[in-house]
Amino acid sequence: MGLLDKKGRLFGLINILDLAIVLIIVALLAGGLYIYKSHRAETQLPTTPIEIDIELVLDKDTVDAIEVGQPVIDNQKGANLGVIYDKKVTEQKGVFGDATKGEFVENVIPGQYNVIISLKTDAVVEPDRITVYGLEINIGRPVYFKCGSSYIGSGYFIGIRLP
Repeated sequence: MGLLDKKGRLFGLINILDLAIVLIIVALLAGGLYIYKSHRAETQLPTTPIEIDIELVLDKDTVDAIEVGQPVIDNQKGANLGVIYDKKVTEQKGVFGDATKGEFVENVIPGQYNVIISLKTDAVVEPDRITVYGLEINIGRPVYFKCGSSYIGSGYFIGIRLP
């Protein structure tokens, strides 16, 4: 008796297509269980208060719309990243080549501002990662978020402080 019989059954017991469907269902159930357990385990871990800094490049009107006390929500996962407790604004500068002098010159970019917003939040702090409501926080990682109802945009995590 070979691997497949005349009816296309594996070892004469089960059709290959039926076996494939059963294996896919088992894999999907196992993946769902893994995701459920990992999310559930994370929500049961103790949290620690932390501070997060996010850098943005904005125009003047948007800078004025972002205020201390606004909540910041991640647009991808819906995680509450925290509440703004500080906002630092500086003029946006760029380095440009000056062809007449043959050198590079730093100049202010009109109408653009660097903004660093500082948030206070609670996070799960583990030896190898920090997560805020399931969102891993890494320096240099882009973040897509909204501040209250006034601003939707993106920036980069540039600082994490543990008290």
